[in-house]
Amino acid sequence: MIHHLIKLFFIVVFICTLNACSDSAKLQPLKAGATILAFGDSLTYGTGTSKNKAYPAILETLVNFKVINA
Repeated sequence: MIHHLIKLFFIVVFICTLNACSDSAKLQPLKAGATILAFGDSLTYGTGTSKNKAYPAILETLVNFKVINA
């Protein structure tokens, strides 16, 4: 009985994984002039480094959108 439950569990996990990899959900591209909000913890804030080296500042230079570090 337990072997059947384990087998069923792995089948469900496999099907869920395949479903998660589908192309059905697509993100829309950002419009020109959009603003990105980087909301997070001390890593987002940039604790231990200067504000221009925190990842939101780096992201802003890479994607050419305004990024707010929250």
